[in-house]
Amino acid sequence: MNTMKTANGAYVSRFDGYCEGASDPSRYVVLLNAAAAKVPARFGGPLSGTLDEIVAFDRAEVARMNMGQINLIEVSSFCGPGGLIWGYDLARSESLRSEPLFDLSDGDRRVPVFEGRFLAEAAGCLLGTTDRRMFPLRPGTLCPAAFRSAVCRGPGIACTAFGIGITADRSSAARIFMEDGGAAGLGTAADKDRRRLEWAERVAGSILAVAANQRQTCTEIFVLYDEIEVGEGEVGCALSLVPYVKVAKRAIPRKGMERLKTMRLGEWLREVGSRRV
Repeated sequence: MNTMKTANGAYVSRFDGYCEGASDPSRYVVLLNAAAAKVPARFGGPLSGTLDEIVAFDRAEVARMNMGQINLIEVSSFCGPGGLIWGYDLARSESLRSEPLFDLSDGDRRVPVFEGRFLAEAAGCLLGTTDRRMFPLRPGTLCPAAFRSAVCRGPGIACTAFGIGITADRSSAARIFMEDGGAAGLGTAADKDRRRLEWAERVAGSILAVAANQRQTCTEIFVLYDEIEVGEGEVGCALSLVPYVKVAKRAIPRKGMERLKTMRLGEWLREVGSRRV
């Protein structure tokens, strides 16, 4: 038996046009996303206000890319040695390190921290949107996911931040995820830039702290951030959501997973874009 072929097959969905939740706990593809959305407050009552929050959560799932209609199974925040990151390990984003934010001290080393939205954009290229589907998650799939959400009832700001630390020894150490979220008061555009950097610094710092707990080091960190202004009579949700998936068969290039590991995102889109659902 070709063990490499068998291993690579573990990353591929059973469905031609749909990704699905990962079933092999040692091999999966992770899709990074942080998004915020809001809805009118319509369904609150004297005994419960959670329905509006659920609708806002559902809107946030599809605000940036089509991550809706899935049954989430909450998991902890690590990507093991057999895990692959879409936009980094597969169909690598051409803009991956184009926007350095800052670097952090980690003992006698400096660890660069980069803007992570390009990883989310790459995931969006795989899944598409609700209006223009590419290879979305199969509706109703059971899907392991690391996630955290924050709700804001307006007026205010709903914020979310997600970070991933790339560990130095990827053969034996997991990549580290950290998610956070909250609500803030209304402010100016300058306040938004300040919040973005403050969240990035806190999330990146916490990743280095977790790495130190595990006696690991990180070579680089990527941070995604999003927020939305929520008005009076609105409910906002800011969501970091990272599903662990298998990739749709038609999203795999002709030469298979090994080729996908060497492709740039643009190359992948040119080869498989016409095959979308």
